[in-house]
Amino acid sequence: MRRTVPERNIDTFRYFKVLIQEFNICVDKGFMLSLLDVFSSLQTTPPESHQLHSDLLVAQRSLQEVAVVMIATRPQRVYFEFLHLSPLKMRVSFSLNGTPHLVNQKVSTFASDIVDFFLNSVGATFTEIKGVELRMAFFQRRGALLSTNQLLTQIRSHYTQQALQQAYVLVLGLDVLGNPYGLVRDFTQGLGDFFYEPFLGSIQGSDEFAESLSRGVHSLMGKTVGGAAGSVALVTGSLGNALAALSFDSDYKRKRRTRLQQQPRSLPATIVVAGRSMVLGVCLGFSGLVLDPVKGTHEEGVEGFFKGVGKGILGLLTKPTGGIIDMVSMAFDGLRRSAEMEDGVVARMRLPRHVNPAMGLKPFSPYKSVGNRLLHTICKGGYAKSDTYWTHIPLSKEERADVLMITDRHLLVLEKRRFWGGWDVEMKIIVDHILGVPAIVGDKLVFKVKQNDSSVNLFSGSEMEIRSPEPEILTWVQKQIENVIQFRQQ
Repeated sequence: MRRTVPERNIDTFRYFKVLIQEFNICVDKGFMLSLLDVFSSLQTTPPESHQLHSDLLVAQRSLQEVAVVMIATRPQRVYFEFLHLSPLKMRVSFSLNGTPHLVNQKVSTFASDIVDFFLNSVGATFTEIKGVELRMAFFQRRGALLSTNQLLTQIRSHYTQQALQQAYVLVLGLDVLGNPYGLVRDFTQGLGDFFYEPFLGSIQGSDEFAESLSRGVHSLMGKTVGGAAGSVALVTGSLGNALAALSFDSDYKRKRRTRLQQQPRSLPATIVVAGRSMVLGVCLGFSGLVLDPVKGTHEEGVEGFFKGVGKGILGLLTKPTGGIIDMVSMAFDGLRRSAEMEDGVVARMRLPRHVNPAMGLKPFSPYKSVGNRLLHTICKGGYAKSDTYWTHIPLSKEERADVLMITDRHLLVLEKRRFWGGWDVEMKIIVDHILGVPAIVGDKLVFKVKQNDSSVNLFSGSEMEIRSPEPEILTWVQKQIENVIQFRQQ
């Protein structure tokens, strides 16, 4: 909501808020130098004579003309009743690699060539940053009367200060150091999940507590083991990049990048690829002693022969060592991906549909899906192998009420466990042993059950009963049992 007062040259904003989503910044030295070269031609500095001539024209004007010009060029002021710029969260990746595309070529010297060589080879690997997370606090003003330049100056100063406070994140995020900041962050997050997830599950119930405890332990182990393995992979990867740069073999570096881009999903497959990388590094190192001089002779004659000899000797020192380091890096990177489960845990949006063979396909029922899942959890799924779910119902309206489970073969009264969740079978009745339709007597449902002499019966008589304080539940259960008996008799 904006209101303008032209006579006072003031704009008023009642509410001004900018929300910036999380984003990634991935740049390299070549891209930045190319941008600077493009915009450098747009900024031209006028000569000193032109600036002196402009100052003399201003000095010759009268005070009245100067005052009119100053009033006309007075910056417009903006009054913000509420101004808020959201916090920033970004992931920064930076590399000194990359070839700049320059229009204005600079004259190169021997010293500049030496500096560029170290920056593009060893220096590029030691300053590699991948996915460093930066967080900056929000910018907010209330009741502020500012010009546009003043507002931009305050915003720039705020975020500059925030960036300086986050400088340690960039230093501790170097790959050559193993990104210790990311390691501490992963361990802290895993430890927090280990305590927070079970606490949250204990509020929701005993079943959720067991699942939350499992998620917390999984997060702790994944973040701890995966973070440590990832840190070692970053250190060894940086050393491998440095050795590859010192080999001066562009074909070897291209093949190495192709191998490193392979990321098998399983840990055994990753170890196989890592072992293959070591073997290739050793083979290329020894074969370079012969192939590099031959290739140099073919391309540049005698001078190329001696260059090939030097390249072959250097490759013999760097390629096998780089292959071993790459093997370690790939193995630990595979361990990290296996521990952290990059793809995340796949969870169902809803439980599977239950289809009763006696009733055919019906519209999806969450109630029946929950009951069918409950049948598969009883006695480690033992009843689900022989029985087909029919229906279920709590025997009272209490929170920890017993549940009557009806299948095509059994009537099961389930009791909730107190501590670790799950269900115990409190009473079991075989449907084929029920004589007639059960009768409702007061607050219980009475069964006439056929005796089985071959088994031990814990009940003294031929009658069994199911109690419930709700008459409607007993009537509904009686009807369902009658339907199951009729289905069994068909």
